[in-house]
Amino acid sequence: MVLADAEYLLTVANQRLHLVGDVATTREALEAADQRLRESGDAAVFKVREQIAKEVALLNGVSVPDVVGIYAGIQHLQDEVENLSVFLPHAGKQPGKASATNDLAEQGHDILGGVAKQLEGYVVIRHTDQPVDAILTPEEAHFIKQQLKVRLEMIEIALVQQNDTLFAGSISDAIQWLKKNFAEDKSTEKFIGELDKLGKVQIRSQYPDVSTSLKMLKDIGKLRIETDKAVFNNPPALAPAATESAPAVTPALSQP
Repeated sequence: MVLADAEYLLTVANQRLHLVGDVATTREALEAADQRLRESGDAAVFKVREQIAKEVALLNGVSVPDVVGIYAGIQHLQDEVENLSVFLPHAGKQPGKASATNDLAEQGHDILGGVAKQLEGYVVIRHTDQPVDAILTPEEAHFIKQQLKVRLEMIEIALVQQNDTLFAGSISDAIQWLKKNFAEDKSTEKFIGELDKLGKVQIRSQYPDVSTSLKMLKDIGKLRIETDKAVFNNPPALAPAATESAPAVTPALSQP
């Protein structure tokens, strides 16, 4: 029964490590299994306990990222999206047009100027000499910000799944969206800087193999045979029997 408990705990340790990446629970399960093996009093489990000690030492050397802290940081970035400024394209006069066309263009610029004034504080105007086909509406600016939030949600999903490839790709996508659609100011630079820091995090650690102790325990019969052979071939040395020395006989003195 005790050995069965130990085998169950070692199985849990392997599942928690390789399926969830839970190093802390894995370590606790290994230590609990070792305790059960110690309680068994079975000499054959000594090598299993020795292997468990090695596996615990390997776990102690694993660097585990702070997933909860990283997730909270991404949530904070999502809240900061609303404080970012979206570009509002604004075209200059187009040369070479007829006067009527120029008058119409000037009226259009007046309209753009009025819209820009209404959007002041919500978006940033980016002047360009290239003609602009459409005016960026508040709804479109809101959509741009929502798209950034969607990209941040993808980063969160990759974090929970411990998918390094998706994690890095989603961060890169969010940065490109920022550079394309948001003002080049301190708020945007700070936002990009936080994403750059995230991009350097390796969310899935290289976990050690802790399955050897479980394999050894499942083959406990073989270990018992090896233990018995070792005892048979190297019996404990017997203490030499104490020899009783014969009492010294004192020769009788002859009477004169």
